[in-house]
Formats: sequence, C-alpha cells, structure tokens
Amino acid sequence: MTGEPPIIGACECAEDGHCPRYGRHMGGRFRELCRGVDVDAGTAAAFREQWAREAPPKPDARNPSGPIPLLLQTDQMPGDTVAMTAAVYSLHRAHPGRYATAVESPHPAVFAYNPDVVPAAPGAAPVRMHYPAIHRCNERAIHFMQGWCEHLGAALGVPVPLFTDRPRLYFPNPDPPVGDYWVVCGGGKRDFTCKLWGSDRYQRVVDLLRGAVKFVQVGGADDDHPRLVGAEYAVGKTTLRGLFGLIRRSRGVLCGVSLPMHVAAALDRPAVVVAGGREPVPWNAYPRQQYVHTVGALPCRSAQGHAGRACWRSRVAAVGDGAWHDRDLCQLPVLAGGGEPSPACMAMISPAEVATLVLRYDVQYGGNHATQEKTAAQATVGGGGGEATEGGAARVPLRIVW
Repeated sequence: MTGEPPIIGACECAEDGHCPRYGRHMGGRFRELCRGVDVDAGTAAAFREQWAREAPPKPDARNPSGPIPLLLQTDQMPGDTVAMTAAVYSLHRAHPGRYATAVESPHPAVFAYNPDVVPAAPGAAPVRMHYPAIHRCNERAIHFMQGWCEHLGAALGVPVPLFTDRPRLYFPNPDPPVGDYWVVCGGGKRDFTCKLWGSDRYQRVVDLLRGAVKFVQVGGADDDHPRLVGAEYAVGKTTLRGLFGLIRRSRGVLCGVSLPMHVAAALDRPAVVVAGGREPVPWNAYPRQQYVHTVGALPCRSAQGHAGRACWRSRVAAVGDGAWHDRDLCQLPVLAGGGEPSPACMAMISPAEVATLVLRYDVQYGGNHATQEKTAAQATVGGGGGEATEGGAARVPLRIVW
C-alpha cells in the first residue's frame, strides 16, 4: 500500500488465502465482501478501506529510500496540543510508513511514548500546525480534531481523514486500577473568562455530593482556581504527565471546556463538561462525556453576526489589561454569588443538574447514591419574579448588552 488512497476495485484473489493487496488472510465471507458479493457497493468499499488502513506499511514508490521526515511545529496551549495528537495518529493510519514525524512543542510531555513520533531528523520539512476550520465551525459540523487533520492534510497535499474519536496519549505501563475520586477543575485562565462556570457553582456540586463522591481539585498555579471546600487541593502540584496520571486513575472528570476534558477523552475516562453557549457542540463533544451546553437558548450574536449559535466571546467583563479580549465581551452577563460576573448561558446550568450527571457516571463503581440523588433533585435551581436563586446566591435579571 502506498500513501495514496487505496484503489477500490474487484477482488483479485482467485481463492481463499493470503491477500497481497491488504496483507491479510482473506477467506469466506470477507473475500465475498471484497469481491462485492451479496453486499452493497458502499459497504464493500468501507471494508476495503478499513483493510487498507490496517495493512502492513510498504515502501512509498515515490520515496523508496524511506519515510519522509516531518517536523510539526505548534505553540498552542496544552489542551489544544492534546487534541492535535489525533492528527498525528490519523496521518500515520492514512499513510503508514510514508512519514517520520517529529513534533516541536512547548509541551513535549503530550507526545511522550507516542509510537508515531520520532526525534527530529536533520532537514525535516517543517509544518506549522493550526486549525483554521475553527472559523467555520458554526457553519460546519466539524470536530476540533478534524480541524487539525484538515490543516495537516492541506499542508502536506495529501488527504488526512480523522481516524479516531479521541486524542491519543501513551504510557510505558499498563492501565492502573481505577481510584476512588473524581478530578475537578473549577477555574481557569483569565484570558477567556466566558468559559468559566464559576467557582461558587462548582462548590455547590461538591457540597451536594459530599459523602458520595470524592473530588481532587486541579489547575495551573498561575491561573484562577479558588479552593473548593471539601475537595483535596492539588492545584499547581502536578506536572503535565502527573495530571495525565491523576486523570488516568480517576473515576471521571468535572470541568469546563479545558485541558482536562481532552485528557479524559484521550484516556477514555468519563467527564461532565460544563460548556454553556460559547462553543459549538460538534466542535468539542467527545464520546463518554456529558457536554452540558446551552447553545441556541439565548439570542446572543457572535462577532461574525451569528444569532442563536455559539458566540465564541472572550470575556464576561473587561479587566483592563490592554488585551484584545477586552473588546470581545459577553452580551448577557449576570451576577453569581459574591458579585462574580458570569455569562447567562453558564448561569442557566444548575449545580443540581451537573451533580446528577456526575452520579450517572459514578454509579458504575457500585456506590449507593440514593441520598445524593434525592438531594440533587430537590435542590433549588430557580425562582420567580425575574430573579433566580442558586445555592443562596442571587442573580440579576438577564439584560442584553449589544
């Protein structure tokens, strides 16, 4: 098989046995599928494409001397970089043996032990990585990982379909036993405060689940992470690989749209992601995650003029640091407990709802959550008269700021 898309045609095998095209034994019903016997053309083609991806690599006829050395360069933050691993994986599934891929990143821990990543070779072709599809994700049903793949394919001039439903992180040892805790990230960076649900709401979830679910709080030491009472405090105490290991052993993750959700997806851990209305659902949602969103529930407009879709706004209120984010503000800010500003799309999501979703995943570990489920169901999440109460915190009526 070369780096080109496989030729889809009739089976060339005269009888059951080894198939030279796909490098596997082909017999019985599989050979009939390959020949297109008693099957529609689309299904037969899908099987052939899958076999072609799984076939042992062969030397590229256009580069018989060996794989083409690449150097993928990125300066993105850790969460984006974790999502980028899906593009590296997909490149090597689509074109096995054709490329020798090195990565230059501020976060090399993301690529540790990755079998598709090698040390940089002299003369490797540099590829500046990004995901320009983000600018059309309100019009296209496209995932973040696919955005990385499309850019890489365009840069190399070859198709790079997304061949995975999750990022890829690797370890030198087998998976450890699952621990007795959930990881919670209740804060975040100060550049995109529209992504934050509010530490008071995360605190309410911890309170609702006290005695049923143990939480370990994580986050960067330089970011905004108020301590959650009742959670073990590990903010600023882990390396990047340490965070991966902590999530790898956890029962699940509770967070916003941030690094832990991508890590949880890569490690096949459950997650409850409080997303609000800022980003399109298809762009971020992973399998085995509850992506709690309010996209379409409010009449906000994005900077491109889209009404009722993901807004992609940056900050709830200006902070006066001179950054461009201060000119890209939430259109529906409300006040949470203690006067903390919050996007209305986030305030619509109640701690009781989120607590119930955590329990939905945690029940697989055999816990008896009847009391907590009843408490969450009875928790006050709204009131009348144009105001709402949430854990005793008053919120102002919604006001559109155009």
